[in-house]
Amino acid sequence: MSSRAEHWRQRLYERLPANLKTWAQAGTRVHLLKQVNSVLMVHDDRLYDLSNGAWRSLSGDEGTSATSLAAAARELLASGADPRAILLILPSSHFIATAVTMPGVARENLHSALQLQAPILLPSYEGTLTLAINAAARDSEYQDIALWTDEGRLNALFDAFAAQDLLLTAVLPRALA
Repeated sequence: MSSRAEHWRQRLYERLPANLKTWAQAGTRVHLLKQVNSVLMVHDDRLYDLSNGAWRSLSGDEGTSATSLAAAARELLASGADPRAILLILPSSHFIATAVTMPGVARENLHSALQLQAPILLPSYEGTLTLAINAAARDSEYQDIALWTDEGRLNALFDAFAAQDLLLTAVLPRALA
């Protein structure tokens, strides 16, 4: 029954006007971020719990793997409230920022347009990238900033945290935190 409800919800969403789609997406993001009850940050080969300053060591290249991060997070959050919804703050080196101007492209189409332009904007990157941009808010005198990260690495993080019974709610560059 839930798949049928999801089908109808998706059909209704597709028929919404563009401005209502943007509002609905923003509402979903806000709802998801309100669930966050743990903020973890990777810095200097350590994973910190920002609520209490506790940390676990991450050693070398192995320490930055998704599995190692998730295991350290599980160990760090072992004695806390369940379920855990985590905001993970990563070093800026995990992200690529580009300033973009796309005049004539509607705000609701900006994400799709940038995804199509990825090979041109970042020609030397050979992996698959995922993109984050705040397409709802914009001051016309400023360029948009697009944040790109490796899709495989991001998916591995979400999967590794799920394997540890942790909900990785969002990932954020440390510079924005």
